[in-house]
Amino acid sequence: MKTLIINNNIVNYLLGVVIFSLLFSVIMDRNISFFLFVLLIIFFIFFNTILEISIFSLLIFLVVFSFNFLNFYKIEEKNNIFIPNQLNQIKYLKYINKDDYSMLKKEFNYRYDVKKNICKINDPTCWKKLNVDDGISYNINILFKNENYSRLISNINHNSLATIRINEVNKLNLNFYEKNIFTRNELPYFVNYKFPKFLDNSEICFKGKLILDKKYIHQKDKKCIKVNYQKSYFFYNFNYLEITLKKNIKSLIIEYFLLFLNIFVIFNLFKNSKFNKKEFLYKISIIIISVAGFIYFFYRRDDFIFGYHSLSGGMDGLLHESFAKEIFISLKSGNIISALRGQEDVYYFMPGMRYFLFLEKLIFGNNFYLIYALMIFIPLILYSYLKIFFKTNFSYIVSVLFLFLNIPQLGFGASIYYKSLLTAYPEGVLFFFLILSLIFNHNKSYFIAGLFLAFAVFMRPNFLPFALMFLMAQCFILFYKNEINRLTKLILGISFILLIPLHNYSFKTDNFYFLTSSKDITSNKVLTFTDYANTISNKKISEHVVNHLKNVINTGIDKKHVFIINLLLFINLIISFVVLFKKFSPEEKIFLSCTIFQICPSFFYVNTGRFAIVVWFLILISNLIILKYFFQKNNI
Repeated sequence: MKTLIINNNIVNYLLGVVIFSLLFSVIMDRNISFFLFVLLIIFFIFFNTILEISIFSLLIFLVVFSFNFLNFYKIEEKNNIFIPNQLNQIKYLKYINKDDYSMLKKEFNYRYDVKKNICKINDPTCWKKLNVDDGISYNINILFKNENYSRLISNINHNSLATIRINEVNKLNLNFYEKNIFTRNELPYFVNYKFPKFLDNSEICFKGKLILDKKYIHQKDKKCIKVNYQKSYFFYNFNYLEITLKKNIKSLIIEYFLLFLNIFVIFNLFKNSKFNKKEFLYKISIIIISVAGFIYFFYRRDDFIFGYHSLSGGMDGLLHESFAKEIFISLKSGNIISALRGQEDVYYFMPGMRYFLFLEKLIFGNNFYLIYALMIFIPLILYSYLKIFFKTNFSYIVSVLFLFLNIPQLGFGASIYYKSLLTAYPEGVLFFFLILSLIFNHNKSYFIAGLFLAFAVFMRPNFLPFALMFLMAQCFILFYKNEINRLTKLILGISFILLIPLHNYSFKTDNFYFLTSSKDITSNKVLTFTDYANTISNKKISEHVVNHLKNVINTGIDKKHVFIINLLLFINLIISFVVLFKKFSPEEKIFLSCTIFQICPSFFYVNTGRFAIVVWFLILISNLIILKYFFQKNNI
């Protein structure tokens, strides 16, 4: 049998993502797709895989993929946020019959006591002014066609707003942050199911409220009823709703057969060429602890629910997510120019997060699965990077401590980056890309290293100093070694940073911005060179400078011990770098110099809270490298 073997790791990964996306789009309405995705990544980590495509595996792949277009076993689902104001009524009536709508609106008015909860005249976030795009919310999926339903699903297991994955939840037209008659994570919604004949004799079990045959049913305790394909099951949630589906035998057979074929194709396509036994126990234990920490994080946080949780109103994360959806819509409609524009002529908000979230939507639909994957694997890539500088045991201990500790003033603690990722802020993705870039650089994959560094700058353009210093240092080293080919690859990778100014120039030629138009606003740029020059002569400016420098050191945490510890780490880095420069290895010199160079923007721009975490993490690691030198010198 003829077989195409692909040994290139990058091609492996890219094709792996494509294959996975196409395969698991069949079952993307289930969380099992995420865990299979994690298993696939683990497979890549522990095994030196090669992509092996045979005629047989290709045929199986095509069979599985074709199930996407066979709807005989799928359930039509209509869902949306339900806000029955004058703006939305006509939209809802296109998809909900008049009687059901009247019943639903009456229940809404009673539940939220709308007669007493009168909106303020100038309140743009009042429920009467909230506007949905359409009567139903459409699923974000590359294979989805605009139909008279939200999505086609094969399973129902629903108990919260997050698990229903309503696209409308995280769009700017529902951007409010103060409690209305409801909060953002308690938005009222409906979900309507139309079952295929194939699922007759299945059972739908629910706890909550249902409209069936124009009858109102309130089920306080969970109860199951037989599925009738001729009926429409209209559920709504103004307080609590739980729905599960018990499938008939033939449907279960189809479901598990598809699951088996998906797994079979994955493991048939990707072959193990070499198993690294030495690192297995360390890496697998980090992953196990990381998964446990991931689960515990969701368990103890009420503001984050596994699924598609509502993002906080009035925050950048909601904007990034909404931008990602608009990019998807533009691309799907064939408007590539609009998609590349990314909703801004000139980037004001951080450029990269919208495209990262778009990629997530493209692969997984209305889910945060890509973000979840980063959460799980951040400790592992940290371990892999620390091993470049430190012994295995020490790297392992630090990585495990990273999972358990929470030291925000030093950017040390997985939960810090978890929160950043789950709020759709760029710092967590920046951290991941930055460390990944340094790992690829160590492995001499210079183009990929440069590319991921460019991605990191895309996440937060204020990390351009780090990238420039890295490029200058590597240019010096590679040019000195006469490795021009590798230098060229690195430059090509990093050159993707130029897409930011290219975008700004292409869409707004009258006023050019190299990075973002927000770089000079007072909430970002706190001080200028002029302020520092006038420090001595102007008391008010002097106080302002001192206050800012204090915030640079303590990251906005006004505690004496934080200031002292961070100041000592900062001073130690600067002095040790100057005095011991010749004692460090080339890779250590690059890291330390990049860290120092990256500190520079902190003297002018805001450097507190989430803006400071990655910089101070770099400072912490730099101090560990310096500490290692003293241990080695004294044979400790």
